[in-house]
Amino acid sequence: MSKHIAGREIDEWIADLASSSFLERSQALRALLQAPVTCIPAVMAAARAGKLHSAIWEGVAAWLGSYGDEGMAELCECWDEQPMLVTCALVAAGPDAVPALMEALTSESEESRRWAAYGLGQFGKEARGAQVVLRAAMRLPVSEKTRESLLHALKASEE
Repeated sequence: MSKHIAGREIDEWIADLASSSFLERSQALRALLQAPVTCIPAVMAAARAGKLHSAIWEGVAAWLGSYGDEGMAELCECWDEQPMLVTCALVAAGPDAVPALMEALTSESEESRRWAAYGLGQFGKEARGAQVVLRAAMRLPVSEKTRESLLHALKASEE
């Protein structure tokens, strides 16, 4: 992995994602747009450790999603640790992420399945191919919250 971007260590830019300063967070996100896909695990590690400022999550998710196919494998490695961030990143990547979201519906983690269903629901008809997997996931014992996400995704894919 390249150690420097815009004159600073990648780890320094990642640390700035936790800054209370909007300017520092924005600059870090802009700098990381130039980072190679191999830095995704470091960003996900920071997310898992709670080292990202809550205001930056949406931007980080969009950045991670911008890697498309190349970044999806790295992202999916983090499903069970950070399902919300991974889902947001995959949704930002677009409909090509539907197969990865479908795969997450088979996770042992109910939270991962709930977030995968949420993500599929964002794609509406573009997630029509997920209907069989969504129905199978609904047959598992799940919380009401997860059942609602699954139902929403199923209805959205049918409309």
